[in-house]
Amino acid sequence: MRRLHRPDMFQWSSFNEARNVDLHGTLLVLPSGNVAFDPLPLCEHDAAHITELGGVDWVNISNADHVRAAADFKRRFGARIGAPAAERELPAYAELEVDQWFAGDELFECGIQVVPMGGSKTVGEVAFVMPGGDTVVTGDLVRSHHGGALHLLPEAELSDRDAALASVRAMLDLPGLRHVVVGDGYPVFHRGREALGALVGQDHQLSLDDIADFCDRHQVPYARTAESQQMVIPRPDPKSPPLRILARPDRAMLTVALSVDVSQGPAVDAALAAACARVNARLFAGAWVHNCEAGQLFMRLTVPTEGVRYDDSALKWLFELVIATAEATLPNLLQAAGAPPAN
Repeated sequence: MRRLHRPDMFQWSSFNEARNVDLHGTLLVLPSGNVAFDPLPLCEHDAAHITELGGVDWVNISNADHVRAAADFKRRFGARIGAPAAERELPAYAELEVDQWFAGDELFECGIQVVPMGGSKTVGEVAFVMPGGDTVVTGDLVRSHHGGALHLLPEAELSDRDAALASVRAMLDLPGLRHVVVGDGYPVFHRGREALGALVGQDHQLSLDDIADFCDRHQVPYARTAESQQMVIPRPDPKSPPLRILARPDRAMLTVALSVDVSQGPAVDAALAAACARVNARLFAGAWVHNCEAGQLFMRLTVPTEGVRYDDSALKWLFELVIATAEATLPNLLQAAGAPPAN
């Protein structure tokens, strides 16, 4: 098995020649007992790996077409089996000993959340949100035919397309969701919410979660409070002012800013205001703003968060543009105002 984006998640696969994609079984390792989702048959190597990780306590099935090797897992590991209650009468379960029929909106004690996936080809399909809320494991309705994107079941296999799209939109309301691990095709890590939004025709809105993902991927430290829509990214030189990120979801905007402490006084304030106006008239992007009450100058750049896709290179360029513009123009601005920095 291969480890996924989390140290507690693993996956094993089998190539499906008819669809030209890999099919997957997924394992979540938990202190309370490991959970397998839609398990495929195991080779001996993967069976030994699962045994080494503590075996399997539960098998959770997303839909009747993903029963797969559930019975073998019960025999091999003594696993209990859970399946959607709405599918209880389907033939796929006739010879399967199911220990728990769960509802489509259930929350297990271990932290796994069941979410309904209406409109699929079976009546009670569900997906599973992992403890912590950052990852969802899907069955049939949401899959991926090629890397970097998510897809719905083919139109002919959907029971209700509108209900299917509504199910995906509901997944977009899950707080903190970033990763989509599909049963069929290619997982989407870090950009899962964006891929789900594209699937239902919604452009992803850049948020502080995306900036945090960027920082995590590139091992950049940051500070963020849950109560505010702000983030601070320190710069390597402790003498350099940090970047400040302010999210404005109500306006679909995000501001990147860099602040500098300056001397205060009525004469200085007037000179700085005039100097900011002259410098801003020549800037390619961004603007200097003087907060005379706080004794600070801000170089800030505000960008739209909807209808634009920001990959890592775009975010890096955005941050570097603010820093470079500030460093290139600040000396001239202060000289024009006759206001040396306060520190």
